[in-house]
Amino acid sequence: MKHLKHLLLVLFALVTFSCGKSEPEKTEPTPTPKPTDKIELAAGTDLNPVISTDGGTLSVTFNASTAWSAQAVNDRADSWCSVSPTSGNTGAATITITAKANTEPDERSASINIRAGSALQTIRVTQKQKDALTVTASTFEVPAEGKDINIEVKANVNVTYKIDQQCSSWIKYVSTKALKTSTLTFAVSKNENVEKREGKIIIGEGALSDTIKIFQAGEAPSIVLNKDEYIAKSEGETFAIEVASNVDVNINILHPDGSPTWLQEHKTKTMSTNTYYFTAATNEEYDNREARIVFANKENNLSDTIRVTQLQKDAIIIAKNLYEFGIDGGNLDFEIQTNVDVKVEISDNANSWITQIETKGLQTKSLCFNVSSCNETDERQGTIKLSGGKVEQIITVKQNGLKEILEKERAALIAFYNATGGDNWTNNENWCSDKPVDKWYGVRCNSVGFVTEIDLPANNLSGIITDSIGLFTELKYFNVAVNLIGGQIP
Repeated sequence: MKHLKHLLLVLFALVTFSCGKSEPEKTEPTPTPKPTDKIELAAGTDLNPVISTDGGTLSVTFNASTAWSAQAVNDRADSWCSVSPTSGNTGAATITITAKANTEPDERSASINIRAGSALQTIRVTQKQKDALTVTASTFEVPAEGKDINIEVKANVNVTYKIDQQCSSWIKYVSTKALKTSTLTFAVSKNENVEKREGKIIIGEGALSDTIKIFQAGEAPSIVLNKDEYIAKSEGETFAIEVASNVDVNINILHPDGSPTWLQEHKTKTMSTNTYYFTAATNEEYDNREARIVFANKENNLSDTIRVTQLQKDAIIIAKNLYEFGIDGGNLDFEIQTNVDVKVEISDNANSWITQIETKGLQTKSLCFNVSSCNETDERQGTIKLSGGKVEQIITVKQNGLKEILEKERAALIAFYNATGGDNWTNNENWCSDKPVDKWYGVRCNSVGFVTEIDLPANNLSGIITDSIGLFTELKYFNVAVNLIGGQIP
């Protein structure tokens, strides 16, 4: 009984202790932090893969921390490059990039963006042009902090390289890692400036060569053009502008107010997300003209501009192309309108009798020449060629001493006809007509064409003998007897 009582006391003490102990406070469980959005590419994934000219597919495997999507930066490459699937859920995934055969003579490329939340991975796919040297991507986009780039060259000849001198200070050759398939490694140093820069590496020589272009941005995101200015030919042409960008690019072509729309994008060329083609129409004006192409991304407030200047149409405009001189020669003066420097050439057969006279009228482009006198029976012809730029103008100079004398004698006969009432002559056959004067009634000429006889007796002439009769230097016989005329023979 005493033992039982002792046991009850122990139990009572335990119960009292238990009831007196305070209840622990309840706390909320610590939430698991949301993992950072990220995309982990499979080991060894090439960020700059090359698909053969004949087309084909390549797979990109990755692990996404959240739902993902994949698409080209814009739709310019849809005609030859596609991605499947274009979206998926969290976890491991594989996309397939498919390219059609490239039958064009231009290389083309497409930038594929894989996004998972705020994470972004870009795969830049390059497809070589037909019948080209097989190397890895011909264009590399390097961040401002710099990095090593590996260029894989497949060739059965010794591989050489040449770094463009303008970029040799920031692109350095590192090593060749293999012999059969040569992997050339180049180090691109950090770009300390905010300005973009570009460089070139030439792999191989002659026909077996390819040019690798390196674009390095000063800051990201960026739009980098391969040139700031382009000069188009006056006859018009289609030219290419390469754009290195990790954002979508919009194009705006600006012409000065009131000028014709002569520059436009040429969209029928090979569709590439990184190469844009533009066509300049023929310039029919005599002044050069200018337009601007603006590449912009509004989302990031980015833009870059290239200025396009087209050369003027070259011209040399003169009043006429043929000048004729008589026996005494004289000065040949004329003004030309031109927008080029003019070179003067006198033909070899005429440089002894046509000489240029230097003038001070350089701004007005006034040209002066002297044509020397010639003999009565001379008949000669020469040319003066004016050339400048891509145009030239030919001027013909003719000098005919005999023609001038014969025309003077014809005029003298007509004056005599009019002074002696020729319309009332008994016989005035062919007088004052276009026929040779030896066909006129009573007129005879020698073999050269000079008048030697005027025989008009009893032909009802009435008037006086004009002084023009004295112009006939070869006149041997003059008979106007039995007519009502007076005056003296000069």
